Amino acid sequence: VYALLWMFKARTKVLMEIENYQGTKASFCLSSAMSTAFGFVVPAFLLLIAVLLNHIEVFSSSLTSLSLFEGLDIGLIVLVAWLGTTIFSDICAFYVGSLIGGKKLCPKISPNKTISGAIGGILGSIIFSVLAYLIMSTNYDFATAMQTLGVNYFVIVIFAIVASLFTQMGDLFISLLKRRASVKDSGSLLPGHGGVMDRCDGLCFNAVWVLIFFVILL
Repeated sequence: VYALLWMFKARTKVLMEIENYQGTKASFCLSSAMSTAFGFVVPAFLLLIAVLLNHIEVFSSSLTSLSLFEGLDIGLIVLVAWLGTTIFSDICAFYVGSLIGGKKLCPKISPNKTISGAIGGILGSIIFSVLAYLIMSTNYDFATAMQTLGVNYFVIVIFAIVASLFTQMGDLFISLLKRRASVKDSGSLLPGHGGVMDRCDGLCFNAVWVLIFFVILL
């Protein structure tokens, strides 16, 4: 970390002169740090999270006992919950916000995000979670395991709402970083998506909630 900070400081002045950067030195340093460090830190963090969630039963004795049910892969269930709530929240927030519009959610941080889009993201997460729970409940082992944990549709809806909120907080956090760095996108690898980090932000934040829910609350 110290070496990276030293490198950013040492090259900032030169790069600002070369690129004729009009912003402040602090914003240029943050932009440089995002493009250099976050480019490999965030994907590596996501892969680590995926591995942890896939082997989540090792963190809890109750989850370990559930993994012993025949045909029940608790790690796969957690991965589906993580990816599904994040993706459906993002998709529904985008389309509902685009179709309905209305009052802005946080105009100073992300001028395109609306309150209607945030509500749409929550509804999308709920719809996915309820449908997934309904489908997987046809498996006797899954239904028995959920009864053992005391999970019902009310718990699933609460889980989905908080998952969507964490996902949207991740989106706003990256938007805040980009605002501070005076850049529009975090990268150009995915045109029209704001960069790879815009695809990772919600996943990283939602993973925290998924871990809290399955390891601590359940």
